[in-house]
Amino acid sequence: MLTFLIIVAIVIIAILIWSLIKQKKEKQEKPKTSKLSLDDLRPGGIISITGTDYLVEERNRYSAGDSEWFEVKLTGDASETWWLSWESDDEQVSLTMEIEFRGLGLTPGDFETFDEEGQGEFEYENVTYHLSEWGEARYHRQDEPVGDEMYYWDFYDDDGVNTVGVVQWASGAYNAYAGGVVSKRHIDILRAEAEEEEEWT
Repeated sequence: MLTFLIIVAIVIIAILIWSLIKQKKEKQEKPKTSKLSLDDLRPGGIISITGTDYLVEERNRYSAGDSEWFEVKLTGDASETWWLSWESDDEQVSLTMEIEFRGLGLTPGDFETFDEEGQGEFEYENVTYHLSEWGEARYHRQDEPVGDEMYYWDFYDDDGVNTVGVVQWASGAYNAYAGGVVSKRHIDILRAEAEEEEEWT
C-alpha cells in the first residue's frame, strides 16, 4: 500500500512539473503585442471613434518651435471628411469638419484684434467660443520636411467640449473647422496602415 501511495505521489508531482514547464513555454512563445497609438496611424489605417469606423486617407504634421502636433484626414461610410488632430502627450483629441470661413462672421480685422489683445470670443451656431491658443506654425503635408507657413487660432466653448479652429495661409486665404473634443479612450485603432497587398496612393 505504501509503495502504491509513493508511486501516486511521484506521478502527481511529475504532472505538476510538466504542467508548469508547459505554461512557462507557452508564455515564452506567446507573441508580444504592443498597443497601437495615434502616432502609428498612416494612410490606409482604420480607426473607430465612439463606435464609428473611419478610413485614414492622409497624415500631416504641424510644427512650432519645439512643439509638434498631428492630424489625419478621415472618411466614413457617409463619405464625409473629418480631421482628427492630436498631440502625443495629450489625452484629448479634436475631431472637426471643414466649414465655410464666412459662416463664422469674422473678419481679418477681428483676428488682428485677437492677436493684439491676446483674447477674444465670438458666437457660432448659438454657441460662444473663446480664444484659447494662437500663433505661427508650419504645415507639413504628408510629413514633408520643410512645410508651409501658416497662422492658427483655436477656440473652445465654455465647457471645453466644442471647438472651432481657423487657419490663415501665407497666401492670405482662411480655412475654418468646427467639431468637438474626444478622449483617446474612445478611440480604437483597428489597423494602423494599409495591408501589404493593398496599394495606397
